[in-house]
Amino acid sequence: MLNEYTQVELPLINQLQLMSWQHIEGDVDVPYLTERQNFREVLLMERLHNAIRRINLDENTQPWLDDGRINSAIGVLERLGTAKLIEANQI
Repeated sequence: MLNEYTQVELPLINQLQLMSWQHIEGDVDVPYLTERQNFREVLLMERLHNAIRRINLDENTQPWLDDGRINSAIGVLERLGTAKLIEANQI
């Protein structure tokens, strides 16, 4: 049966996994399976925090951002809002 899942979502999931992304199988009724308290949460906070720390390394490959700076960056992402999302993506 051809549908959006088999034609769009599954090929994208497979492509991202080939690029070393981790796929979290979720459930539309159980938000904690996708590391959220509820489905209004767009950002996976712990993963985002860890990723920001991991990709911001100094010349000695040591993390250089402290928790305050990481939380500040996450705060900016949380406050984007839907009205500014298109403009933010264009920058």
